[in-house]
Amino acid sequence: MGKVSEPYAIRCQDAEFHFDRWVQVQNFSFVNKEKPFVLYVFDEEVGERAFDHASGNNHLKIPSRMHILKKKILFPARTAFKFDRSFYVDSIINLLGFIPLGFILSATFVKIGGTFEKHDFLIAVSFCFAVSLIIEIFQAWIPSRHSDMLDVILNTFGALVGAIMYRFLILRINRKRAL
Repeated sequence: MGKVSEPYAIRCQDAEFHFDRWVQVQNFSFVNKEKPFVLYVFDEEVGERAFDHASGNNHLKIPSRMHILKKKILFPARTAFKFDRSFYVDSIINLLGFIPLGFILSATFVKIGGTFEKHDFLIAVSFCFAVSLIIEIFQAWIPSRHSDMLDVILNTFGALVGAIMYRFLILRINRKRAL
């Protein structure tokens, strides 16, 4: 192990050991000789603070209610973000991720036949738009994610590309059969 990860691995093992030990004796008196930087027991049972039982200087303030910092649904297309490498990678993933879905849905609707076959292109792209929209709306409630209108646009465009690819494939196959 490298220098950075060794102390972390040891601390994780210590935490597991300390928890097992606490389960046995129901207190943390055995930790005092190790002089930890912080020690939160969470035994206050009242209030919005967890007291540091090690140094006494690093108390935790626990809010009575957690709030999502910026819950915005369908944020305008990357207006507040940098156009860096991660932006382009994310955009490519969103575009390429829905190409297979548009292709497969078009193929499925053609196979079903009837009205679905006549409007396979429109139904496939509309369905992919709806799926993308639902994903982005749900992402607004995931703290590490953000809901972005550009993702919906790129996903829908990817589905459109997939449906077009299927159309060209079918036309090509039908032309070869006709010859």
